[in-house]
Amino acid sequence: MQARVERWNAAVAPIAEQKLGTNAHPLRLARGGESTVGDFVCDAIRDAAGADIAMQNSGGLRAELPEGPVTKGAVYEVMPFDNTVFTLDLTGAEVKLALEQALKSGRVTQVSGIRYIYDPDAPALGRVQSVTTADGKPLDDQKLYRVAVNDFMATGGDEYAVLSGGKNRKALDLLVREVMEQRVRKLSQEGKPLDYRPAGRIERIGAAVPAGAGK
Repeated sequence: MQARVERWNAAVAPIAEQKLGTNAHPLRLARGGESTVGDFVCDAIRDAAGADIAMQNSGGLRAELPEGPVTKGAVYEVMPFDNTVFTLDLTGAEVKLALEQALKSGRVTQVSGIRYIYDPDAPALGRVQSVTTADGKPLDDQKLYRVAVNDFMATGGDEYAVLSGGKNRKALDLLVREVMEQRVRKLSQEGKPLDYRPAGRIERIGAAVPAGAGK
């Protein structure tokens, strides 16, 4: 078995070592708040889908991305699952409910296109204190927004029940990992690195972050 593993690793190594671009700052995982890895993944999903909003379950992010060269192997470590991009239409109220449903179990949703403030000590379904668009305008409860998520979330995984009822559902033939790679390549072609620092997409108020929150 050890010999087999060594052969497999040797076969995969040239692919894993392929450089896609560079990363200006380490992309971190966060417990209970905004993750810069999550910012990158959500932006990649939203851009690829042409959506207004993107959401990613924090539990699907499995590694941080070091500063320096970004390889296919490093992207795989962040996103080892073969999840695909899925789009659907949700009202602003349903977007907020999706965030609330995750918070029932302490899961913090990573986002693109919106910002939100939450209080984990508030009563169930009252933890999200506000949701705005990226430019600070309140999300319209009645307006329909095009939302991009992964297929696991779209089918109700991690308690995102509201996502399974979204309208105009469309499964895109794109792995989340592929759109991450595409974003790095595109920036590299433009002579730019990945460049993410905490941007205030998620704000947590209340008590200190408990161990394991956001998983």
